[in-house]
Amino acid sequence: MWAVESRGPRGLRARLIGAGHAHVSPWWPTEGGFFLSFPVSRAQLGPEASALARRLEALRLPGSVFLRGSVVESSVPFAGSDVDVLLLSDGDFRSSAFDGLSARMLDLKPLTRKRLRRDLVQHALVAHRALRVSGPDPALEPAACDEEFAWRHWLAYFPAGLPARIDSSDRYALYHFKCAARSFGVLSLLRDGRYTRDVDACMDFADAISPDAAHTLRRLRATLERGEGAEFSLDQVRAELLRLHRGLT
Repeated sequence: MWAVESRGPRGLRARLIGAGHAHVSPWWPTEGGFFLSFPVSRAQLGPEASALARRLEALRLPGSVFLRGSVVESSVPFAGSDVDVLLLSDGDFRSSAFDGLSARMLDLKPLTRKRLRRDLVQHALVAHRALRVSGPDPALEPAACDEEFAWRHWLAYFPAGLPARIDSSDRYALYHFKCAARSFGVLSLLRDGRYTRDVDACMDFADAISPDAAHTLRRLRATLERGEGAEFSLDQVRAELLRLHRGLT
């Protein structure tokens, strides 16, 4: 993974707050037990995303290039957020080729078909939550909306690995917050058959299923958005997530 350009405090704040003007529901659509393709087309992109898509297309990179994140999911992406650029190719590329393509940080994720075959989480993101902007259609099989999907994502977010205590100024605090929040998206899939990675939607579900854990996570989120330092105990959050998971499996 390579990152082009730097991320500052403003980016952290905006990334967590989120934005309106969404093209698509945060809940992944399903049909017949499988997730559906990403329901956003090039024609729906805002001016910024359209310009970035054209620049990426002009690079003529080997393989297929996908965009992911608020820049494609929202007509008005929130300020300071970065853009995930997924590169599905068995060939090589130079990260310097992406210099100057966007005022935002580009988070470059090189992927291969071999990796996608063994990594259901990345496969699902490319197949169901990313927009192809150049290269051939890889014709990826849809991911099944089932217990295996839930288990793989549960392992990826690894709530059992949440630290007992964390300071919001710690460099990994944002990562742990997102893992905890998105674990509630997995619980939603197990309980209601609905899945999301969207932090706001996950937190709304957490409010309904575990108000105390949700309260702790919302306080942590608020300090992250304000760029403040404060210590939080995540013992209860971790215990609640594991208890709820046991009750649903």
